[in-house]
Amino acid sequence: MAGERDKPLLEGGYYPGDEKNEDLAFPAVKVDRAVKEGDKVTLGDTTLTAHATPGHSPGCTSWEMTVKDGNQDREVLFFCSGTVALNRLVGQPTHAGIVDDYRATYAKVKAMKIDVLLGPHPEVYGMQAKRAEMKDGAPNPFVKPGELTTYATSLSEDFDKQLAKQTAALEKK
Repeated sequence: MAGERDKPLLEGGYYPGDEKNEDLAFPAVKVDRAVKEGDKVTLGDTTLTAHATPGHSPGCTSWEMTVKDGNQDREVLFFCSGTVALNRLVGQPTHAGIVDDYRATYAKVKAMKIDVLLGPHPEVYGMQAKRAEMKDGAPNPFVKPGELTTYATSLSEDFDKQLAKQTAALEKK
């Protein structure tokens, strides 16, 4: 299962914008189901909702679900990624519309009402520190309603710096 815009990349075994770069190639995989905004996937009694959050890859997909935390419902987001990483933003961008994709993703996630942020790497949401804070009867340290907005703001600021750096480097050529 993958975001619909990542399906050709996964089935082709290449990184976007680097189809001929063997260093970034990987074994192609068959995508059984391509998902888009709002699609739902149910596993047992848990339903996840897909949110298209492109930028890091064209089909980057984040997943939202509701969980019980004592007697409260909490909205959880497994955030795909919002880092620039190896992506080219200018000149020959990694994928068409990449700059607009990132900006739309940051705006989208800042507007979401999420109680628990989880991500592709534990440092994204401070997993180790939160686990160390877990104690019987104490508030759940993973419940931080403003954390996604704060994180998306820092990602957006880092993105703007990368865009400026890449633009300046391109202008020097």
